[in-house]
Amino acid sequence: MIFNHTEEFLFYNPYAEELILRAMIVNNCILDYILSEVDEDFFYLNNNKIIFKAIRQLYIANENLSPFNICYQLDNEQLLSKAGGQSRILNMAQCNLNLSQLEVIGYIAILKDKLIKRLLYKISIFIQEMACSYEIYNAVNLSKIENELAKIIQVQSNSKISKITDLIQANFRENYFNYTKISTKKISTGFSELDEHLEILDKGNLIIVAGRPAMGKTSFGLSLIMNICKQKPKASIIIFSLEMTASQIANRLMVIETDLPLQTLRNIFRQQKNTIKLSDIFPNIYQSSIYIDDNNSINPEYIQNTIQKIITKDKEIDLILIDYLQLLGKLQENRTQEISYITRNLKKVARQFNVPIILLSQLNRNVEQRKNKRPLLSDLRESGCIKGNAIIQTDILPHLVLESLTQKKFSLLSTIFPKSNYNKITFSINGKSCGRKHIYAVIKSKKFMIQLTANHRIFTLYNWQRIDILVEDSIIITNKLKKWCYYKVENLIYCQKEKIYNLKVPPFSNFIANSIIVHNSIEQDADVVLLLYRESYYNSLSNNNTTEIIIGKNRNGTTGSIFLNFNAKTTKFV
Repeated sequence: MIFNHTEEFLFYNPYAEELILRAMIVNNCILDYILSEVDEDFFYLNNNKIIFKAIRQLYIANENLSPFNICYQLDNEQLLSKAGGQSRILNMAQCNLNLSQLEVIGYIAILKDKLIKRLLYKISIFIQEMACSYEIYNAVNLSKIENELAKIIQVQSNSKISKITDLIQANFRENYFNYTKISTKKISTGFSELDEHLEILDKGNLIIVAGRPAMGKTSFGLSLIMNICKQKPKASIIIFSLEMTASQIANRLMVIETDLPLQTLRNIFRQQKNTIKLSDIFPNIYQSSIYIDDNNSINPEYIQNTIQKIITKDKEIDLILIDYLQLLGKLQENRTQEISYITRNLKKVARQFNVPIILLSQLNRNVEQRKNKRPLLSDLRESGCIKGNAIIQTDILPHLVLESLTQKKFSLLSTIFPKSNYNKITFSINGKSCGRKHIYAVIKSKKFMIQLTANHRIFTLYNWQRIDILVEDSIIITNKLKKWCYYKVENLIYCQKEKIYNLKVPPFSNFIANSIIVHNSIEQDADVVLLLYRESYYNSLSNNNTTEIIIGKNRNGTTGSIFLNFNAKTTKFV
């Protein structure tokens, strides 16, 4: 990469890098803020990267950020000369630099701008190489471009910090405006009991509607869409259907609007095809703008681009329905982490376009294994949690007990790339307790190897596997002192209900607990989770067509259950 070393410094700014480092050393008051906004990628010059990492390590270890400690840290790692030597560190600490937080924000903005330009330049080179290659377009790795662009968007995004008193005042002003001037524009679900819990479909919310197959998830979503079209003329709605074709979705909507079976509608059309006006039969569909995309290979970036195109036409979108979560993405080996990536990014899309997104999702098979088939919120999660006494491996600090990590802002842990046995030291984030849950123990040599929930994944000879599908003699891979060992599982036993914890550890989405490689735990990013349950599905003798809608999670309202009737002939909820 060729850089301009004139005063313009197109791809980096050595002055801004130097000033940020000096501010970190001499002004501990703004150190927390800098470390929360900046990482080593913001620095282009390698000597500055080295100094930044040393300061961060001392900060995490709660050590005094004196020039002596920084030099000692660098010398231990044999990096002092590469950082510019002892004289440079002492010179940086002796300057009388008292930057305000506002000035620091300005310099960070400069570093961010340079980082984005470097990333864009890197992508442009990659695109040029692909364009000039002889590979056919199917062999081109476009996903790499998507990932690199996603990194740039993440760097570019700005989080707005607001004072709570301003938020309260603005919130009351907004509520007053909504209820006195435009109350007719509020979007409800059309189900009065459900509206009592949700109040309205809040813009910017991600709503997950989950259930086992044949519970009526798609029918519920389409019934809700027709309710919106009835209450709001010229509603604008987008449906991303990965399972059904656009024609099948259109047929469903026609049946739901008219309350007539599809065959009856076809007979009416054949008999009156010369005189019939379809806009009279389907007034709500024809008044609204309903877009259906049945591309079966989409991802959050594709959804984002499609929304942007439609907004240029309709200016505003009232609702987005995606059917369904498990078909999104590229079905990679690490499906657990991919699901987390998808839900997190769909939440960002909902906030970016200020629109509610309803995401249909299938529940895991845990439901079928229980005597009581009513779904639980934990059935939606793709990964579980671990008992707090697990020992978490790190190469720098003494090994840590998992429970203690919930009290630390950052922690340096070992993570591993299983395919190459490559170890990396990284930060754990969001370590926290997840309440009390039923846990199971993996037994070897009549001792507990680890205790965790049934849906947690560990690394085995056959890739990542959940605890509840392991059997005796399954081969677990452990990593101790950077050496791989293979152990047979002697037994799996139920323990009891215990307090459990989870971690998120980038970049390889795993950590080492009791020498076992365990996967990150994942929490859903949804604001609302609705679980569908129909008793007649499990009891063939039951004539009850009532469906229970369980509000398992609701950030801005109450949880509970409501009951809706399901008409199987018109696949409609009322």
